[in-house]
Parts: sequence; structure tokens; C-alpha cells
Amino acid sequence: MTLPEAFGTSWNQFVEHWCLGVPPMTSEGDTVARLEVLARLCPDYVSALVGGPNRGLRVIMPAIERGRVLQACEGMPGFEKILPRLQCEERSAFSEAEYAAALARFGCAPELEPQVEAAVLDTVVDWHGIRIYAEVISPERADAVIATQSDVQRLANVVRDRVPGFVVEILLETDLTQETERAILSHLEALPLNQPLKVSGVATMVRRPASIPLQVGPTLPSEAPGPVIGAAAGVLVDGVASAGVVRMPVFDSRVRRLLAAELHHFSRHTHNVLAIDITAATVGSKDWAALIRRSFQPGQNRRIGAVVFFSRGLVGVPLASRHMWAVVQNEYAYHPIPPEFLDNLASLDESAYFRGSPPRAAV
Repeated sequence: MTLPEAFGTSWNQFVEHWCLGVPPMTSEGDTVARLEVLARLCPDYVSALVGGPNRGLRVIMPAIERGRVLQACEGMPGFEKILPRLQCEERSAFSEAEYAAALARFGCAPELEPQVEAAVLDTVVDWHGIRIYAEVISPERADAVIATQSDVQRLANVVRDRVPGFVVEILLETDLTQETERAILSHLEALPLNQPLKVSGVATMVRRPASIPLQVGPTLPSEAPGPVIGAAAGVLVDGVASAGVVRMPVFDSRVRRLLAAELHHFSRHTHNVLAIDITAATVGSKDWAALIRRSFQPGQNRRIGAVVFFSRGLVGVPLASRHMWAVVQNEYAYHPIPPEFLDNLASLDESAYFRGSPPRAAV
């Protein structure tokens, strides 16, 4: 197999031009094979890469990783259904493909976009006679979180417009409702300067003079153990700067709604996994895991047999692509996921590399 023309005429030229003299951690054979699949299946992606101004491992390693996932999934039943989405660089499609590629790594033969009853899910595999279905989401794209993010952003916009010349930061203590918003807005004009005001059960707020350029980084510490959804809105009009900053911890009730929003994908008669790609999230699996675990109850979310978290990143010298995998099993599920299956997923974890030590299974 030869290197695609877009990446050079020889391995040495590829390393010199694309890697700036530092060869990737992947072998020459694996790298060439992955780039060949990438160039063949996603030519527009490669063209954009070639036309871009940047080179180096931080540029080429994600392309090699994308090629690896494509290579693993190309022969899977149903691959033709997600290829157009992959070619359009739809991130959710890549998350689905990455999960399927992980299943193939420990010997499964996934099918993409299988139909079960009236729903179409992302993958299914046979595990020792048990068919295990999966739906793959990412927190920043899940409908329940998108709606919350929109509400938080809208409030940040409103606050910005109410406080010309100031930055007002708000750290919510509860879900954002109409009552919560009214309580916040009623306190805006009376906020003391540079002194946090706590409105019990609603939020902690602080007002400070706006500087140019605007500084909107959060200053109020959050004691919530889990993820935080945030938004900021700033404006400069006639030399006067204003900004609103709103953050809301993801409470148990919000996680229950996130899970409930995904339940319609699953049949109560099948073994089901919800896989969550947290690569773009600002917090790790342990922050989410505690909330997810508390959301598994005898009378709630029983269609989900387990939640699987995964993410990817570039670490080390030279840079290498590493993956994090963690699982939370639902003991109350109608159809529990076999522990051996989840152990295999957890065994793919390389998160300890991010801390500079050998890998071990997560959660």
C-alpha cells in the first residue's frame, strides 16, 4: 500500500512535511493504511487538510485517528448509512463510528444503524447469544442539554442588556425556571459592587465594572461535584462594555431528564447501552458517573442496562492519541448487560496516560 499523493511521495517526505520531522507513534504501515482509507472515503476532508496552513502532529494525528475509525468500520453492515454523515464531518456520526470501532477491537462484529421495533439505533452486537444495542450521544449535543444550554445563554443575553458598563456573573443553585429567572432579574439593579450576593435556593451573583477588553471568565467557585453548563454574552457599544455570565451545575434532576430523553430509542425487551462521548465536555467521566449512578433507580431508567463514557485526546512526547473508557452498570435494568462485555470496554481505557502513568481500567 502506498501513501496517498496528498500526503507526499515517500514516508520520509510525509514525516518531514506533515509531522515536521517527528514521526507519529503509529507504525509506517498502519499510518499509510489509515490515510489511504481517509483519502478514499473522505476526500473533501483531506482536501481541506491539504489546503490548510498548519502542519505538525497536532494536525495530522487527528486525521490518522479518523482513518483508523473508518478502517475499522468500513466493512461493517450498515456502514453505507453513516458514510454520508461522516463525509459531511458530522461529529455525532464519528462518535457512533468510534464506539463501533471499539467494539471491533475486542472481537465483536457490530452492525450500524440496526432497526429494533419502530426505532433505529446506532449499533448492535451479538455477545454470546445476547444482542446488545447502543445509542451514542454527546452531552453538548443531547437534546436535554441543548435545551438547557439555550436557556442559560438566553439568560446571559438578558443580563448583559440589563447592566450596561458592568459584568454580572450568576452561579445558579437550582434549575433555570421562569420563577428562578424572575428572582435573578429582580436583584440585578441592587447588586453590590464586587461583593457576591447569595439568594438562598436561587443563585449567587456578583457585579463588577466591565473592562476593555472584556474579562468574562468565571470567578464564583462552584461546590457542585458534577458538570457545569455555562454561557457568556458580551457587547461593546459606544465604548461601553457589558457582559452577563451564567453557570448552572448539572443537577440529578437534569441528568434524569437527559436519560429520559434517550429512553424512547430503546425497547424494554432488549439489552441496551447508552454510550456518551465526552471528548468535548469540560469535565471527566467521574463527574458524570456519580450523577448517572444516582439516576438508576428501581422505578426509573430501567431500559438502560449501562452507561458507557468515552473520549479521546493527544498526549505524550511525541504526541499520541489516547482513549478513555469507563462504564456504569445499572443494577435495576430490565436486561442487565453482561459484566464481561463491560469489562472488555473498560479494558480499552488509557486515561492513566493523561496522568503520565501506565493505563488501567476506569470507574
